[in-house]
Amino acid sequence: MVKIFIEYGDEQLSKAYLHWLYEGTIPCTDSLDNDQGHTFLAKLYVMGEEPRDAKIKNAILDIIAAIAAMYIPSSVAVNII
Repeated sequence: MVKIFIEYGDEQLSKAYLHWLYEGTIPCTDSLDNDQGHTFLAKLYVMGEEPRDAKIKNAILDIIAAIAAMYIPSSVAVNII
């Protein structure tokens, strides 16, 4: 049995990560084509770093690449990663 403790301090990110673990999808309540959406994805990517969850990190990079074709990610999001 593997135990994962999520103590990131951001309830929305914790819920998004748990949703990913159970559903295999990344829930996005905000539009991803703005600074807030880019920052959310960047923080979720970093959150996947500690448990070394390559699947969520790759899924987030796919989303960022798709968005980047239309919108440039914010400098805040780039600095987080």
